[in-house]
Amino acid sequence: MKFSFMSRMLQENKNRFRAASAVGILLLLFFLLCNVYDLLLLFVINLIFNSKFVFLKTSWNESIVFFRSFIPNMLLIENFVIQTLSVITSVFIVSRFYRFKPFAVFSLNFLNKNSDKGDNFKISSLFVKWLPIIIAINFASSFIISKVIIFFEKAGINVPEYDFSFSNNDYFTMFIYFISLCVFAPLIEEFLIRGCIIGILRPYGVRFSVIISSLVFALLHSNMGQGFAAFFIGLVFGYITIKTGSIIPTIILHSLNNFFPFFINIIYNSEQNYNIFYLFSFLYFFLILSGFVLIIILFIRKKHFLLNGEDNAASYKFFFLNPFVIVYLMYEIYRFVFSFILLN
Repeated sequence: MKFSFMSRMLQENKNRFRAASAVGILLLLFFLLCNVYDLLLLFVINLIFNSKFVFLKTSWNESIVFFRSFIPNMLLIENFVIQTLSVITSVFIVSRFYRFKPFAVFSLNFLNKNSDKGDNFKISSLFVKWLPIIIAINFASSFIISKVIIFFEKAGINVPEYDFSFSNNDYFTMFIYFISLCVFAPLIEEFLIRGCIIGILRPYGVRFSVIISSLVFALLHSNMGQGFAAFFIGLVFGYITIKTGSIIPTIILHSLNNFFPFFINIIYNSEQNYNIFYLFSFLYFFLILSGFVLIIILFIRKKHFLLNGEDNAASYKFFFLNPFVIVYLMYEIYRFVFSFILLN
């Protein structure tokens, strides 16, 4: 009996180690492939311009600048193409060695009212309940981080921030930014974070998988402003993913969350949309207020596993002591520190 228990424990620990390794390798592969595809793309650009267009006789950098001058925001297009290829490739490689079905997370079962998940989740709650909560989290996070940034600036330290604004308001630029922020980014990030990471870690603790995926989601943004909000928003997205068994609801919410700053930038730079600006401001204020009320109700009732669930300490131990995860975390620390160094 004791031998059987020990054997079970050893197998469970082995599975935890494999799951943590899969997550660490997946994330390291993603970053590695981003750099590989970026270099490959630049190599192809340089090869084309210095072989077929010999008359140019340009250097590597000149070829790239010349290529990007043809299409506005070409660098942005390159980024989301490279990230998409990197996610698909890294997920494909890891899924071959660690058995999980990555594309199962695009399930529509939550829409089936006869299923258990359909009875517990309504698509309308995305807009009535969870969207206001996410908007409120974003507002509170921005307020807190703005105070932190002011503190650092007074100490003579510049804090890296992500700028959602764009100076050129032509239709093509707006379209590219919309596709990048509201379509590709939500799709790629939700597939990688909520789809794959939660899918790999879920057997070793539901709340554990949501918290770890939220931490990775925050680290991927590599700046204090977005990362702080991303962690708490990631908890909400993780809960919805567990609840529905699908990332489609979180893709919708993620898109809407990114759409707000995108739309604010458009109407802010337009001198003819004051009425829309006031209407949107009122709607935004209403969503923030509603979100805070819903968050208070959520904490009072404590009906969700994120508030009253139990964690398995062994899962955290095997995750954070995994060599692949340690290397990944060191790389994220390097990225964060390097961004500070560049800015200062």
